[in-house]
Amino acid sequence: MAKDEEIQKEKELELFQAYRKHIDEGRLQSFAVMDSDMINEELERICNAALLSRNTEAALNLTINLAGHKDRLTPENWAILNQTNERLKSLVEKGGWLPIIKDEDSEDTPPIEFPTGTFPSEIETYLQSVTEHIQVDSAMVLATALGAFALCMQGKYRISHPSENGHNEHLCLYIIIVADPGERKSAVFSAVNRPIREWQAEKRETYKLDLASYDTQKTILEENRNNLKKKISNKQLNSEQRSSISDELTAATADLESLRLPISPEIIATDSTVEALADLMQITGETAGVFSDEADFFKVIAGLYTGGGVGNLQLPLKAYDGSPFYLLRRGRTIGMQRPLLSICLMVQPSLFMETLGNDALKGRGMIGRLVTCTPKKMAGLRDVRKNVRLNEVAYQSYKEIMMQFLDADQKADADIQAITWESDAKEIMLDYLQTVENSMQVGCPMEEATDYASKAAGVAIRIAGILHMLWVRDERKPISIDTAKKAIAVHTYFFSEKLKDMRQDERADSQATEKVKCKIKEFANQNCTAVVPARYIQQKMKGAKGLKLMEDFELVFEQLEEKNILQFVKMGNRKLLYISPYFL
Repeated sequence: MAKDEEIQKEKELELFQAYRKHIDEGRLQSFAVMDSDMINEELERICNAALLSRNTEAALNLTINLAGHKDRLTPENWAILNQTNERLKSLVEKGGWLPIIKDEDSEDTPPIEFPTGTFPSEIETYLQSVTEHIQVDSAMVLATALGAFALCMQGKYRISHPSENGHNEHLCLYIIIVADPGERKSAVFSAVNRPIREWQAEKRETYKLDLASYDTQKTILEENRNNLKKKISNKQLNSEQRSSISDELTAATADLESLRLPISPEIIATDSTVEALADLMQITGETAGVFSDEADFFKVIAGLYTGGGVGNLQLPLKAYDGSPFYLLRRGRTIGMQRPLLSICLMVQPSLFMETLGNDALKGRGMIGRLVTCTPKKMAGLRDVRKNVRLNEVAYQSYKEIMMQFLDADQKADADIQAITWESDAKEIMLDYLQTVENSMQVGCPMEEATDYASKAAGVAIRIAGILHMLWVRDERKPISIDTAKKAIAVHTYFFSEKLKDMRQDERADSQATEKVKCKIKEFANQNCTAVVPARYIQQKMKGAKGLKLMEDFELVFEQLEEKNILQFVKMGNRKLLYISPYFL
């Protein structure tokens, strides 16, 4: 979806949610002031908002009042209004929607919040203002910021394993934020990554000049080398002359080979293909970030552009820990000795659920590298009168810190002094890592997710390294026990999110309801509707595990109806899913 379309969809969803809120609160006067043109334009959206209101009596009163505009409504809108009226009358007679019945095993422990106090106060103050200004769950903002700092630090710092076994970790992170449409993902990315964009803008002019100088030097050196090649081919040269020219040619070749392309500041990939990412990393010093509120790159690594198989995972797998990478492309070989990549992607729940059970992805180790965050849904809960501006004073401090890491030079691994641990910090982290390791035993939570748990130790250590540099900003000093505790708290949050995803996946495997619910929710949000055609769900999900025949889908619909999530209505050949307002 194009950026403009995404923004328009978010605006439409916000308006739809505002209509729902007004009806829920019985504030119908805002609809009474609409003129006929506006009613005709908005009627379908208003009717759907009424159907999704928990205040069915107010919703019915609204549609009855709107019927007073009969003479000014189009025939199509009049038909929609009549159908909505009948539906609401039936709901009122039945006492409205009943609360959703939760599965017996869905009474999970309360979700763990992304810990506050993770970042220094000058960072956290700005991020808090972002949270309040955009009105989103703080987890979305804080997780995005963690990914941004990982990008700024990778290739410049490393952290040693607390066991002192000689293993070091780069500071790359692969973060997936799972969020519905209307959750203002674009606004969060824009506010959090603003220093990176401003840094890029500052560096572009210098880069252009450096690139022009490089091109000039390269041309001169190539011409000199070519001239020497011509000279040495002269058969009339004596041995002394040939030896002298040969030495000059060797020196000229060495000068050409030592010439280094200037480092581009365009470290955030804008193209969704792995090949384009490889091209980009050739000019950025073998470092990059894929940060996007669109799911294209996630679809690539999930294999959804390759007929459901696994996509080109080689570069994302290698660049997680800086392993050499080679790719034959267009008759040339792209080679990188230490590619480093950080990922922060926002994806919709339905797409995320499709990938959870991808055995091929698990087998390649990609899912194990992903840490996930599912922020609380805020669409429909925002206060439209709230007027909180971004804290520009705090932003300057936030920017200054991020710029410090952006400006730091990339280093060869041999030149990076790995961050070490204070003895108490080392012990508390090792205790935590042992707990993670034990979670993979038979009968324990991570028994079926060893791909994730086996990578979890490295993630926890990387988070500790990032937080250490944010708090201390000196890689020569060891990690304190306070920083270790902060890293453990953040990783515990991500670990709990993984457990939640696993429970959802288990339920999906047993009855396929979670995947259907995600698809219903996605369609409803994208189209601002209370009604989903059953055929649409069937077409989009046919062939999924446990969902082949229409009878399979109808069984799921009936199960969801039993839980008061929807009402499955057959109208002749049409089969419709009316969604509970408690579900959206």
